[in-house]
Amino acid sequence: MKPLPIVVFVSLMSAVGAQANDITAEKMFEKHVSKNDDVGVANTLMRCSGLLALMAKETENLSQQVFQQSLLGAGAIQGAAKMIYSSEGRDYDQQTITGWTVDWANHYQERFEKNLVTTGEKFGSDEQIKADPRFCNGMAQVAQGA
Repeated sequence: MKPLPIVVFVSLMSAVGAQANDITAEKMFEKHVSKNDDVGVANTLMRCSGLLALMAKETENLSQQVFQQSLLGAGAIQGAAKMIYSSEGRDYDQQTITGWTVDWANHYQERFEKNLVTTGEKFGSDEQIKADPRFCNGMAQVAQGA
């Protein structure tokens, strides 16, 4: 069997990577809960924190209510994740936690931009982008004790 040309190999690996990134935050959360993986749960919360931080940034000039709700949610989720990490012996400083939030916000921003270019809409028919805000807002309400 002949080796795959590098272009085909890179394309195949990109497709596999894209599928791995397509898991919704809710499915990611459920996967970690089912395995009793508290660090994985905290990582999922950090993902939600990033999305809510981005939503706050995106709505700052449009809706003060959504902006405040998203910003408070991101902070509450960060706090919950930090508590979980600490309970697992992983005491991360706030700068690290904030850095992860920014990383996830950048991930979602890139996905929004890709969707905008390919479909003309940030959300479009992207099921992950449509599902994640619902789940993450729910997690923020839980983290805030609502």
